[in-house]
Amino acid sequence: KVDLLIAATHLGVSVDSILAESVAGIDLIVGGHSHTKIPQPIPVTNPEGKTTYIVQAQSKYRYLGKMKAYVDQDGLHILSYALLPANPSVPDDPVIGAEIQALKDTIQNDPKYGPYYTKIIAHADTFMGRQPGYGYKDTPIGNLITDAYREKTGTDIALDVYGYISQVLWEGPLTGMDLFQTAYYGYNPKTGYGFNLMTYDLKGFQLKMGLEFVAGQMETNQDLGVEVSGLKFKYDPSKPPMSKVTEITVDGEPYSIVKTYTLTSNYGFYSFLYIAGLSPSNPVDTGIPEYFAIRDFAEAHSPLHYKVEGRIENVLETNVHENASIKPVASFKLFQNYPNPFRIQNQKAQETKISYQLTKREEVSLKIYNVLGEELKKLVKGSKNAGYYTVTWDGKDDLGRLMPNGIYFYKLKIANQQKTRKLILMR
Repeated sequence: KVDLLIAATHLGVSVDSILAESVAGIDLIVGGHSHTKIPQPIPVTNPEGKTTYIVQAQSKYRYLGKMKAYVDQDGLHILSYALLPANPSVPDDPVIGAEIQALKDTIQNDPKYGPYYTKIIAHADTFMGRQPGYGYKDTPIGNLITDAYREKTGTDIALDVYGYISQVLWEGPLTGMDLFQTAYYGYNPKTGYGFNLMTYDLKGFQLKMGLEFVAGQMETNQDLGVEVSGLKFKYDPSKPPMSKVTEITVDGEPYSIVKTYTLTSNYGFYSFLYIAGLSPSNPVDTGIPEYFAIRDFAEAHSPLHYKVEGRIENVLETNVHENASIKPVASFKLFQNYPNPFRIQNQKAQETKISYQLTKREEVSLKIYNVLGEELKKLVKGSKNAGYYTVTWDGKDDLGRLMPNGIYFYKLKIANQQKTRKLILMR
């Protein structure tokens, strides 16, 4: 028997909440993935009736979490908790610094890697981020990476997914490690690097089907947002499933449903194609780590200057404003529901409150959806004056059926603008 059980997870705070609610015996969850700054521990009642606490310290070493607590027969009791800023004002620890340098030296002395931390491969003359913007959903770093894939293999199209792009590139000199950190997922013991590049073929109708799958997910699951090279597409998230993609061009020409296209992606992306119902043909493992493609491309095209190019367009947003790179001032706000998570007890759901604010009279639609994008419940439909409004959801669909525990989404739509947030229903 242990005195204290800590779960170190990488699930995101929403799934951590489900874990805490569902699994007995966990005292503390130290989470990750959602990059959430949790200023005070989140208490969740677990199946034993005790409290499981959830903490997270954002990301990128911005904060160090510090907690003082004790444990007795009733569980964990927190005496103090703080997120301490980690910035250049904090002096290096000489012992830890020496250990880190020793690890770096070990890597750089391995002929597979060489002067990874010191050799300048290329220069960037601008910051290249990974955050999708308003209207145009391609990102500077995603455009660079997919261009690197396509140049390395010579295929018609290259694809990557937002969830496999891990870091940004900052303006200035770039070492091998800077470039490697942009896309380091997977591990290949033969190369010592991450995913290899895969090439394969898809018919045009399958390409369209895959983009429809992505368009149905990317508004609510950013990790599934796609990055593209050699291809552009437009989509309307308000349209029904499998009808959201309104335009596709390949190399500047309209795509053909019967034409066969050659594609490149990393192995991680390739392995998920079947989930979207696709059947790629002629798959080839090139044996080329994706890092090699990025490194060679950066060296050949330095200085690097990538920006949002409009390769992926949400037409609902670009039709609202002439310059989609500048987000218009919204005439509404949608707030996070409370409580969240909310719970089902004795086959009855605790109600959760959803609030929104209008700055002028608007036609309003507020609906609940499941993770497949299927509409479950209409909460609001009609014209509303300027003001602050709150509605409740009892966990039931329009037919009065109690929904199972899980993740749901609520979407507020005003004219051609919309906002989506996530909520959790738990037993």
